[in-house]
Amino acid sequence: FQIIVGCFGVQNNANNLVEKLNNDGHSASVYDQNKGLHRVSAGGFASKSEAETALSTLRAEGYSGWILAK
Repeated sequence: FQIIVGCFGVQNNANNLVEKLNNDGHSASVYDQNKGLHRVSAGGFASKSEAETALSTLRAEGYSGWILAK
């Protein structure tokens, strides 16, 4: 499970969010490119419950996102 916190058409914008998330202590990366959009992940998790807990933390920090089951 991945937490997707942004989708960007411009790679540099995705990289900027990755840098911000990493500076805030998250393990972020550009996860993939889907339909022309670079998807930024704030982390990968083995279970949905772990991802939900992490997503709650991100939301408390002011980020938005959703869980991608992969």
